Formats: sequence, C-alpha cells, structure tokens
Amino acid sequence: MPDDQARQTDQLRTRLGSMAERADRSLQAVLQALESGDGDVAGEVVDADAQREPTYAHIQSGVLAAIALHHPIGRDLRTLTGLLHASLHVERMTDLTVSMARTVQQASQDRADEDVTHQLIEMGDLARAVAQRSVQAFLGDDTSVADEAERLDDAVDRLDSGIFERLVRLAADDETRLPWATRMIHLTRQFERYADHGVDVAEQAVFVRSGEPVRLRRSSHA
Repeated sequence: MPDDQARQTDQLRTRLGSMAERADRSLQAVLQALESGDGDVAGEVVDADAQREPTYAHIQSGVLAAIALHHPIGRDLRTLTGLLHASLHVERMTDLTVSMARTVQQASQDRADEDVTHQLIEMGDLARAVAQRSVQAFLGDDTSVADEAERLDDAVDRLDSGIFERLVRLAADDETRLPWATRMIHLTRQFERYADHGVDVAEQAVFVRSGEPVRLRRSSHA
C-alpha cells in the first residue's frame, strides 16, 4: 500500500474509532440514566447529539477519494469498503442511543420495576460489549474477537425474550405499569438493534480479512 494511501486509511480508521467511542459513551450515559431514573442525564445525551459532527459523511468522502486517487485492489480495497460499511453501522448505533435516551427520559416519570430494570441494564451492558468487541475486531483485524461478539449477541437475544415476557406479565397484573412496560419493550428493541449493528461491524472485519462475505448472526436471530 502506498504511503499516501496508508496515511489516508489510518486517518479513516481513527475517525471510525472516535465514532465508536462516542456511541459507547452515549449508551453508557443512557444506562446510568435508566439505573438512576434521572431524566436529565438522558436529556444530556439528546442535547449532545445536536452538536454531533457528520463523521460518517467525512469517512464516506475519504473512502471515495482514496479509491479515486489510488485505485486500490484486493485487501486494500476491502479495507476501504469495510470502513464505509462499518462507519454507517456505527452511525446507526449512535442514532439509536439518542432514541434510547428519549425513551428513558419519557419513562423517568413512570413507576419502574426494580428487578426488570436490573435486567434491562444487563441487556444494555451486553449490547455495549457486542459493539466494543466488534469495533475491536475491525480495527484490530482480529476475527476471534468477532466470534466473541457473536456469542455476546446471542446472550442479548436471550435476554430480550425473557424481559419481553416479564414486561407483558407486569402490565397485565398492574395496568398502572403499562406506560413504563410499553416504553421498556421499545427500549429492549433498541438495545437489540444496537447489538445487531455491532455484529454487522464484526462481519465487515471478517470480510476484510478473508475476502469472503460472512453472516455471523444466526438465522434464528436475524
């Protein structure tokens, strides 16, 4: 890889890492707000999003410029296209954290169930770990970490099913819990989608390394 192309690629990888760190910090804040019931903390995530720079657009422009200038082939081309796809998924993850924050903010006035809240936080932590491992797999060129992200995603899916059943029973037994339960069902879907985007990043890591399209997520979880 020519030096100029290598520098451009390194800059794009750095941007992707920064995007992922932002998504991770936002999800961490959402989980803190959920645990404390503090709608103001969730509101800070929403407010901060207004200042977000269009990092995905910068990566997209950088990838297209690198392809136009250097005409990469093989692994170099896969790396650039992988960066394009991975950055889009990370952008979607950040978008989801804003939606999560709005959900938690709305639910802060509802009567929560402490046990279910603990499970929700566990699910959010797992989704966060999926994304962390997936970005690590992509930036570190480590497919074993990608496999770990897949296993963690399985755990997210299992928790999703169990929490959904508990929330339905909770709302059925006490109709005053219906608003909170409804919002938390929505939150579990957001956690699940966040983790799914993480697995998509891990799939890009495997593609860049092997050159073969791969689907890590099992068909039962698609």
